[in-house]
Amino acid sequence: MTSFFGISDSFFGTNTTSTSYSGSSVLGDYAAIQNGSYRKLLNAYYSKKSSDSVESSDQTEETKLEKTNLLQTKSQADLLKKAADELKNGKLFEGTKDEETGKITYNTEEITKKLTSFVDAYNNMLDAADDVNTKSVLRKTLWMIGSTKSNSALLDKVGISIGKDNKLTVDKDKVSKADMNAMKTLFSGSGSYSAKVSGKAKEISNLSNSTLKTLSGGGSYTNRGDYNTLTTDALYNSLF
Repeated sequence: MTSFFGISDSFFGTNTTSTSYSGSSVLGDYAAIQNGSYRKLLNAYYSKKSSDSVESSDQTEETKLEKTNLLQTKSQADLLKKAADELKNGKLFEGTKDEETGKITYNTEEITKKLTSFVDAYNNMLDAADDVNTKSVLRKTLWMIGSTKSNSALLDKVGISIGKDNKLTVDKDKVSKADMNAMKTLFSGSGSYSAKVSGKAKEISNLSNSTLKTLSGGGSYTNRGDYNTLTTDALYNSLF
């Protein structure tokens, strides 16, 4: 049996009291010691072990960084879902009707505040996802970007523009003068743009969480085939 480059295991720590090897093998090992071959092989052996250790350390650091980025993406996706849901419920766009004049007034200050929160959450989630290397998370993020671009004309009408970096910007003056029907189309109801963003943010959060658990090696299958995994708190604690 050999250990490295065909050298006998006896040199690298196997049972030296064994008498199973032949005399020629012992003489061969002795000759290798005399001419310096063993020293060269030892240097090569431990150099390789050291290289393997560094590679393993690098992989650990990469994994730790990916876990940190996924945790941040999950957190930002949760905040985006919350911001989108606050728009989706439609209460902001109901307005108050004046009984005498019949005119409907809207709380444009609160609408602007909620839209700004949504835009900030959207941009923060893009920043977080940009640092992730998990394909499934990136695919969902790209889908969300595509959905936003497909609504660019309508978003512009209500004061939200899309930059070259895919980030959103709010024009507060334009929001205060925006057509509320366009607002409702974009942000109110289960089929609205904000509802789609909310759903995609939830998927991104779930995918980030499941990948985190996989990278952390936590979880087991039950006898019903269900998979029990670590909690997010436990994952967070494992990073720091």
